[in-house]
Amino acid sequence: MSKLPERLKSIRKEKKQTQEQIANLLKVNRVTYTCWENGKHQPDIDQIIELSKYYKVSVDYLVGRVD
Repeated sequence: MSKLPERLKSIRKEKKQTQEQIANLLKVNRVTYTCWENGKHQPDIDQIIELSKYYKVSVDYLVGRVD
């Protein structure tokens, strides 16, 4: 099971940001982003890379390959 949803939610809350703010950053609607945090859908690789750059973490961390 992917750790991506829990990592997205955890980092976002740690940075005190809303789902709407992150969705706007990625140019997706909030419902789409919410589905990513709930594990119903996954962002594409370009969006994962953009998130890793924004949060200053590795892609491997976001997807749960490293802690």
